[in-house]
Amino acid sequence: MLKRLLALSTTAAVGFTLAAPTPAQACSIYIPSDGLEFESLPAQVELYTDAAVAFNAVVAAVSVEDALGVLTVEASEGGTPIAGTVGWIAGLENPSNSVQYGIVTWTPDAPLAPGSSIELHLVVDNQSAFGSHTFNTDTTVALSVLDQSTPEITVTVDDVSLETHDTGTGERVCCDTDEENMCTGETTRCWHETLTPLPRLRGTFAPPAGIEHSAYVRLLRGVDGDASSAPGQSLAGDIPAGSEFSIDFDEEASSYCVAVEIVKIADGSATVSDTVCVDHAVIAGAEPTANELDLDQCIADPYYEESKEPFQPADEGEGCSCRAGDSSPTAWAWLLLALAVPLRTRRATVR
Repeated sequence: MLKRLLALSTTAAVGFTLAAPTPAQACSIYIPSDGLEFESLPAQVELYTDAAVAFNAVVAAVSVEDALGVLTVEASEGGTPIAGTVGWIAGLENPSNSVQYGIVTWTPDAPLAPGSSIELHLVVDNQSAFGSHTFNTDTTVALSVLDQSTPEITVTVDDVSLETHDTGTGERVCCDTDEENMCTGETTRCWHETLTPLPRLRGTFAPPAGIEHSAYVRLLRGVDGDASSAPGQSLAGDIPAGSEFSIDFDEEASSYCVAVEIVKIADGSATVSDTVCVDHAVIAGAEPTANELDLDQCIADPYYEESKEPFQPADEGEGCSCRAGDSSPTAWAWLLLALAVPLRTRRATVR
């Protein structure tokens, strides 16, 4: 008898290959259908005798409880059922399109027999519960059990470097356009007047082989020698060696630090890498710059968002280069989230 467990976790695990959004990002190129959708399901997974198995997933427009209600997971070996528990480890939510990222887990009730071959049958019946516009899943994943329990887990952080990323600051300038934002339907476009360089750490981490679908990763961050803060975004499932990451910091500090924590899903045990820090001196001297406002797409005079006063360029002789009366289409990148799920990306950005 399959038991169902809703394990809402504060660890905020998000599928690595889902490249989860930050709260400031408004929407995604990829908008999943209502209900539960797996990012991808492998044909075969190897796991240790004491391991659980995890798959990246997205819940859209419904509660996690309702989404798990349309999921059936059955495990068997040679026709003999194997008891286990289905769970959910929550990741970031994207309120703009009611999306919740996370991972679906299946944990066997007892250690698996070494060398056994298990069929894990997963069925998602979104259409019966949420409508014909949704997508169903009916697939089987072959689980090949290794001859031992999970060995000691170690993880290292490598190739850490510090750079800057430009962030919009100061007043915002807005104008009406004839291009509709595909995320919100709005035709108003706004820009920050100033771009401020802020710190960004880049690096890689190298977890051991054999835990690709049985553990998740948290990127820990901090400043001035400390890296104990989980920033609300983590990675899970399909963990490749040499995975790239980047972490953005909102303020300057004397140094910027990162560590990687791997959490074993079956028992919650965690392994943390050494903390790696980079001094601010590496990016010292970076100064704010004026943002290039793409006013060519405006069909009316631009204005300051807060005061509604007319926008005055630094060079008042420039005037406004609005396209008054010009309704020709303009290719402008209005998307705030460069995210095409489920692309097989190996990169994650954390704010």
